Amino acid sequence: MKKAFLLSIMLLFFMAQLWAQHLPIWQVASETWPEGFGNHRAVLQVDKPGKWIGLDLQWRRHDPHPDSKRFLIVEAATGDTIKYVNRRSVNQEQCQLTFGPVERPGTYYFYYLPYVMQEGWGFYHYGYLRPETRSEAKRSGDPDLSGRRAAKSLAVRWGVNSMARVLRIESRTQFDSFYPMEVIALAEELDTLRVNHPEPVLFFTEDRENPIRMKDALPMKWIQDGPSDHFQGSALRNEYYVFQIGVYAASTAIQNLRVLFPNRKFSVFSEIPASAEKGSSGDNRIKEEKFEITCFNTEGVDPFGIPFSKRLAIEQGGVQALWFGLDIPEDTEPGEYSGVIEIKAQGLPTNKIQYTIEVMDSVLADRGDSETWRHSRLRWLNSTAGLNDEPVVPYGPIKQINPRESHTSTTAIEWAASGFPQQITTHTPILAAPVELVMKTSTEKLNFSYSAGVQKASSPGKLEWEHIWTNDTIDIKLFN
Repeated sequence: MKKAFLLSIMLLFFMAQLWAQHLPIWQVASETWPEGFGNHRAVLQVDKPGKWIGLDLQWRRHDPHPDSKRFLIVEAATGDTIKYVNRRSVNQEQCQLTFGPVERPGTYYFYYLPYVMQEGWGFYHYGYLRPETRSEAKRSGDPDLSGRRAAKSLAVRWGVNSMARVLRIESRTQFDSFYPMEVIALAEELDTLRVNHPEPVLFFTEDRENPIRMKDALPMKWIQDGPSDHFQGSALRNEYYVFQIGVYAASTAIQNLRVLFPNRKFSVFSEIPASAEKGSSGDNRIKEEKFEITCFNTEGVDPFGIPFSKRLAIEQGGVQALWFGLDIPEDTEPGEYSGVIEIKAQGLPTNKIQYTIEVMDSVLADRGDSETWRHSRLRWLNSTAGLNDEPVVPYGPIKQINPRESHTSTTAIEWAASGFPQQITTHTPILAAPVELVMKTSTEKLNFSYSAGVQKASSPGKLEWEHIWTNDTIDIKLFN
């Protein structure tokens, strides 16, 4: 038994070493490079120059046609572009190629998503640079390259002088980064996952810092983390806390997926006083509170303030992100709070996901809205602000100075006898002339007389007036 345990530990260590050697490091570049090269590159080290250098890169791309973009390999020291690129095997999982000639050892940058630059602002209507022309590169396929081999064997097979080492994969800025949620899992890793976890539906929990981006692929991170039926997070008092559950339809399509909260009470666990005996009714070690929790994907409030619910469908092999919001009041006692989420679907057993949120003592003044990574603004989707006739904070009530002048918190409006604005002033007047409605026939302009305005409604957030336009043939009612 002991030998078997030691053998397992050694095997895990060996696999971890292989994994570490096999994968590049994804990071953000310390300095930005010219935008025209694209927002992503691999940093290569060439130790031995030669006519042809080999590259075997496991880049785990999510874009469906990585072979349809231009490849640029640039020497870091001089900025010179390598003349020839020979594509051997290019797909979403890996890139195998040879390039040359390489005259000097050193660092080389492999830009694989260069695009056409657009001057100025506005809608971008260009695209990625097309692949190299025949004069710039050879393209060949080797049917024996389907499996991954050690660098030495590939070098011999390809007849290259040496193999480039991949130091890291970089994004130009943090905003451009694909890591970790758009770095895909390999097909063989998905096969192993499904063998080890044969359930038809798998769940992966994520904090708000890593938004689930892909609906048709699993990130490598989920292969490393594994499925989970529990989420652990940390929040501040007065925070609107957001987290995610990723639903993976591993072996079956999912119909009528819905989310339930069987008990919206949460138990807070605090330290048991040393003087309290186990089981004592006076130790106050467990206190239940009620927080508001919602799943933005399956329930909410529509633009008219009417609550709604919906059910979801996921194709086999697809991923659905479920975003949850937990409203933590400012007076919440610090401690750990736990709850259960039930996820049901047609023809499938009910799955329960437990979540535990540690509420810290600090108070978040603005609910988290000023820090976009917290995603607390998701609660605005269910806001009913502005649906009634009350002003929205921080704006004050509308003031009717006289029948021809109204003031809001930031704006003054002068009204013409017609009922249209004569002038609107914020920090400065913004109308070059009074607003008019001009009506013409084929031969003449129609003239109207206007009645004095009649106030129809008055509240802190709404003032409504009615004006009557008349002439010999037409009567018009104008509301403002």
